[in-house]
Amino acid sequence: MLLSDGTDNQGMTMTPKGKIAAGALVALAIAAAAPARAFDPAGRAGPGSGEAAAEATSFDSAIGRVASVFAEGPATTRSTTFVPVPDMVLDIRARRRSHMVITFTAECQAGPDASGEAAAVLVEARVDGVRVPGLGDFNNIVLCSDKGFFLEAHSFQWHFAVGRKPARQISIHFRYASNSVQGDARLSDRMLSVMYQAP
Repeated sequence: MLLSDGTDNQGMTMTPKGKIAAGALVALAIAAAAPARAFDPAGRAGPGSGEAAAEATSFDSAIGRVASVFAEGPATTRSTTFVPVPDMVLDIRARRRSHMVITFTAECQAGPDASGEAAAVLVEARVDGVRVPGLGDFNNIVLCSDKGFFLEAHSFQWHFAVGRKPARQISIHFRYASNSVQGDARLSDRMLSVMYQAP
């Protein structure tokens, strides 16, 4: 495991290239470990899900500093307006007039109350409470849509210009969307990562 001081858990120093490779391997491992699985309305999303507290980590690399937070277990809302995703908040201090890259990945399912109806889960990133524009129509970033009773892992990325204020708070918000019926926006394992330049 890559540690914040640039070493792995065997005590070996990682080069910048090694850190990038290690980060890529971690991302691949997370993706490989997240197969589609049945959503349990009782509160869990299948074997392996837990209630571990979210823990933020960060480390330096050749491409800048990376901060991330990961959480397990279900996060559900029936709100049709954006509400915070539990535990998906990071506070960072970035270099003035630099840029940051925000990435949110989650197992996701839209659950309409009536089967066969169209529904979706929408997400947005906010910096200091203000929505960050995404690609195209940033009011309608669909993280996932109704696929029966299975969770799928999806991801989206935003770019943000830091400006003159170095201290920033990044958060992810989500909502349920449907033109016809009420239902649930459901997330399971999820991760927020921010890549930025430290002061």
